[in-house]
Amino acid sequence: MKSHPLQYVSLIVLAVIVSVSFGQPAPAAAQEGSVFITTPANGSTVTGLVTVTGAAAFPDFLKYEIFLKPGKGDLLWVATTYAPVVNGNLARFDTRTYQNGTYQMIIRQVNSNSNYTEWVGPTITIDNELGAPLPYPEIEPSYLYMPEKYALVRLKNCSGVDLEFDYASAQGSADALKLKAKGQDTTYCPFEDFVLIPGEYRGTATGSGEKAYTYSFQAEVGKVYELIYNGEGAGRNQFMVNYIQPDKRASTDTGGTQSPVEAVAAAPTQTPVPLADSVAPADAEPASVAPVEVPAQSNSVLPVTGQGEPSGLPFVLIGVAVLLFVVGGGVLLVMWRSGFSV
Repeated sequence: MKSHPLQYVSLIVLAVIVSVSFGQPAPAAAQEGSVFITTPANGSTVTGLVTVTGAAAFPDFLKYEIFLKPGKGDLLWVATTYAPVVNGNLARFDTRTYQNGTYQMIIRQVNSNSNYTEWVGPTITIDNELGAPLPYPEIEPSYLYMPEKYALVRLKNCSGVDLEFDYASAQGSADALKLKAKGQDTTYCPFEDFVLIPGEYRGTATGSGEKAYTYSFQAEVGKVYELIYNGEGAGRNQFMVNYIQPDKRASTDTGGTQSPVEAVAAAPTQTPVPLADSVAPADAEPASVAPVEVPAQSNSVLPVTGQGEPSGLPFVLIGVAVLLFVVGGGVLLVMWRSGFSV
C-alpha cells in the first residue's frame, strides 16, 4: 500500500506545531510576575549591613515580605514593603541581629485579599564575629516607597513604654496595633508599616500606664506618613504625625509608576500634619524608661506559614503536545479511510 503525499505533509505540519509549542516562551500572562533576589547571591556568606536587591512585582499586589528560613523553627522576619520593585533595592538587611548560621531567603507575595504565595530564594550563611546577635538593628529594614493606591504609614514607638494604637475611618477601615517599648541603649524605635484607604482617620495612642492621646488626620493617596509616639514625658510632642519624603528608588528600579523622588535642597524631610481634637497633657510627669529588649522583627498581620505555588507551565505544554498529537492522528486516520492512500 502506497502512502499519499498529503500524509507526509500532515506529519510535517504536526511536527512543526509540536516543536513550536515547546520552543516558545511562556505566554505574557505567565510572565507578569517578577520575583527574584540578585544580592546576596546563592551560597554567599554575609556580614554586617547588606542591601537585598532583586525584584518583587506580581499581579494584584499589596505588599511583599522577606523572611529567613532556618533549618528548624519559624520564619524570621526581615522586611515588608508596600510597593513593587523591579531591579531595585528590596530591603536593608542587618545580619548582626540574627544568629550565625545558614538560612534560606523567602519572598512572600501578598495579594489585596491577603492571600499569599512564597518564592524560595538563595541560601546564605550569616557569619558575624559577635558573641551574640545585636538586640536591635542599626537601620529600619523596610523601604518606604511611594504607594500607588493608598497612603503609607510608618508607626514608631520611641517611648520607654509599650504602645497600644488604634485607628478608624468613616468608610469602615479600622485596626489596632501594639508595639514594644524602645530600649534605653539604642536609637532604634520599634515600628510597624501599614497602608490606609484615603480619608480622615481618628483613634488613640496609649502608652502603658499613660493617658490616651486622641488624634485625627487626613490620609491622602500616594503620600507617606510617620506617626511617632514619644510618651507623656515629651509634653506636647507626645504624639506626632509628619508627612515625609518616600525613599528614593535605585536608578535601575522600574517597579514604581512614578519617577524616583529626589531630595530637595533646603526643604524639610518632615512636614507636620495638622491634628484635630488632639489632647496633649501640658504638665505630665516624665515617662518612666525601662530597659526592654526589642527583637528585630515586625508584627506581621499574616501568619508566618505558607506554601509557594510551583509553576504549572511544563504540565500545560505537555498537555498541549499530547492534544495536538491525538488531533493529528485523527486527521491521518480520516484521510486514510477517505481513500487518500492506494
